[in-house]
Amino acid sequence: MAEQIMIVESKKVQDRIDSMIIKVDFFKTLDTNRISGELKFDIGRYKGFLSNYQTFTNSYEVLQYDCKVIKNNLTTLKKKIIDREIPQEEFKEIYYPYKIQTQNNLKDARSSVRNIFSQEKMYQRVNNKISKFYKQQISKKYF
Repeated sequence: MAEQIMIVESKKVQDRIDSMIIKVDFFKTLDTNRISGELKFDIGRYKGFLSNYQTFTNSYEVLQYDCKVIKNNLTTLKKKIIDREIPQEEFKEIYYPYKIQTQNNLKDARSSVRNIFSQEKMYQRVNNKISKFYKQQISKKYF
């Protein structure tokens, strides 16, 4: 189920997003005429990474919620079958939509995780440059 794929440390991802937001907001205060073209490009990519992470966390939360709802509903359905509260035919009618939704969630979860992990190496490269530049600018401005 998607629940197994979506084992992501959401606190760690949120900390990364918060750090990125601080840097991006700080860059908005800088005079872009004094920034090299390469660094402007990297800042643009960094903003793209931020957008991807925010999209990921939003879809992650929705998928996580959907998985919990489906799991609870299937647990209830299983209990009804065991207790013979519903006939086999009714079970099939009730179960099929859950099966489709679970398959769709699994596909979405795989896609979300794949997308976020596929950018990790590039993010690390750009983040190193951005963090170095950010630290330099902060030390000039405040120290």
